Amino acid sequence: MTRYEYTKLVRRNVSLGGIETRFTKGHIPANKGIKGIHYSPSTEFKKGHLPAQHKHVGTIEIRNDKSGKQFRWIKISGILQGEHKWIPYARHLWLMSSRDIPPGHFVVHYDGDTLNDDLSNLRCVDRPGHLALQMQRDSRMRSRCIKANIKAQHRRKRKNLQLKALEKRQKIQLATEKQQVAEAMKLKAILEPTQQAWLCAGCGWTASDHLPPTFCPKCLGLSFEAVNIPVRKTGGFSSGQGLFEISDKLICSSIKNIPAPTG
Repeated sequence: MTRYEYTKLVRRNVSLGGIETRFTKGHIPANKGIKGIHYSPSTEFKKGHLPAQHKHVGTIEIRNDKSGKQFRWIKISGILQGEHKWIPYARHLWLMSSRDIPPGHFVVHYDGDTLNDDLSNLRCVDRPGHLALQMQRDSRMRSRCIKANIKAQHRRKRKNLQLKALEKRQKIQLATEKQQVAEAMKLKAILEPTQQAWLCAGCGWTASDHLPPTFCPKCLGLSFEAVNIPVRKTGGFSSGQGLFEISDKLICSSIKNIPAPTG
């Protein structure tokens, strides 16, 4: 079977596949006209149904933070307000007492008991004030802050040393690359020798003489510029000697340890 016959057979099977089970034109679905019919009204959710785990507005519950401390939270809005929103109960009491919370401030417990939400035990402080309050409550807080500050300084110093070491490695790598490029250029100059020549400023004619020519034979120009041109090998070995062509002039260069061709 050729590829063309196989493709034709596959297309035919795809076009005819499932033709007995396809919906025909004018097909009437089985559920036509029965929209809104309730087959089990006793077990269906009624309008306004609330799930079993639903918490009403004003519900207070105790939650644990990342450090394991317990705080009271209160629900201030629910499904009727458009969103479920919870805030700390201490913050709620502070706001309900007609007190403001400036930006960057938060409500804390003065005695350190996070479940003592009495209004006289609440304070609105910023982060430096919160740290000072913790140091006032705990005599070891100052030493812990000093240790944390020393660790942070060590981390910053270690990071700066790593950055300096990275910059030093990059500088060394760059210098190494420059040195390799310079050595490659020197090696290229050794392997590809050049010869001083004179370039006509008018037409670009090149003369390979050591002294500048009197005039250009092409444009009769008198202005020449000293340039270096590569030596091109043209072959023609014969008993230890080789021929090299430099522009328009042939120079004979002796090559040692090259055997003479036989035959």
